[in-house]
Amino acid sequence: MRVLHSSDLHGETHKLFEHRDFDVWLDTGDFFPNASRGNIPIEEDFQTRWFGNQIEGILTWLQGRPVLSVPGNHDFVSLSRLLQRVGHTESREITPDGVVAGDMRWSGFRNINWIMGEWAGESHHEELSGLVRRTWASQPDILVTHAPPGGILDETQGYGIGALSVALRYNPHNIHTHFFGHCHGDAGKSVDVMGVRFYNGSRGAKIINI
Repeated sequence: MRVLHSSDLHGETHKLFEHRDFDVWLDTGDFFPNASRGNIPIEEDFQTRWFGNQIEGILTWLQGRPVLSVPGNHDFVSLSRLLQRVGHTESREITPDGVVAGDMRWSGFRNINWIMGEWAGESHHEELSGLVRRTWASQPDILVTHAPPGGILDETQGYGIGALSVALRYNPHNIHTHFFGHCHGDAGKSVDVMGVRFYNGSRGAKIINI
């Protein structure tokens, strides 16, 4: 399967349109631009209207191909739900309970470590640990989150999610690939650790064969 992985585009959709030969588009968050620092009514209206101006080009480019996504902390609307609203039924938001695509289960969540309470999905350790447990219970093959695991392509101590690192190291799982973004300093990098291939897709779009 040829996965077009994008993350942290912050409205730069032209980076998607450079790619044509892929099977599924996977976005790991921060797809939308922002008009404020987390003012929910402003952001929801702004991002919905911005998407309305982009949708014709996105649908023409997609040509009906499936979309999987998790929102990021800068996303106050859901990319997958907006696509569904305009008739793109092959669009699904990934949750801890998982979705099946290409005979593989993709599970994960959008939440990140608490920063200042301004952005969407900021969570404390207890909530993040619960999300990790729910994700593991769905027995995913592919892990999809907005933030990386702690210490893996997270560029700054504290940005990665420690509960993910602990689960990957000590809890049994069948995960072979983990897609994420969030940490721009390690944008575009990948690494093999603990038998898992990790991809930080920040600030761009790249085709990955899995």
